[in-house]
Amino acid sequence: MDDPFDLKNFTISVIPERRVGTPAKIQKRRKNFVMVPINWWEKLEDCRSAKTILLAIYLLYLHWKNRGKPFKLPNGMLEYDGTSRRTKWRALPDLEQRGLITVERRRSPIIHVHLEPQPPAPAPPRRSKPKLEEIEYTDELRQLYRREMAGSCALRRQ
Repeated sequence: MDDPFDLKNFTISVIPERRVGTPAKIQKRRKNFVMVPINWWEKLEDCRSAKTILLAIYLLYLHWKNRGKPFKLPNGMLEYDGTSRRTKWRALPDLEQRGLITVERRRSPIIHVHLEPQPPAPAPPRRSKPKLEEIEYTDELRQLYRREMAGSCALRRQ
């Protein structure tokens, strides 16, 4: 008789393991190295984020690989190294402000690396709300404001 609780019915056939190797692109990449200019070292000394420093070193490598020409910085290999696209977009303005690179902002930014010391880039201007003194209050605007305030107060009373 066929026993439903026989252990042979519950065994799993062994699937032969397939070794997954490291892709050739990654194996080649592991043989590479990066030389860091002293002025970059000095400008990155007080950097608080390790990811920013790693991105700077990776940018030096890409600069060498592209023979000193500007290059695009896609997210693919950065994510393989553990750097998210958000981290990339946080680190790029920091490196730009230190005068190490210039960034053409677009979907995949174009990076210009400066090996020679550059004066630090000014911080990007922040959007600010207009000050109250800059707004011209006309009689019409004052009446509109009073109506709005009176309407909101009337709604609160109900």
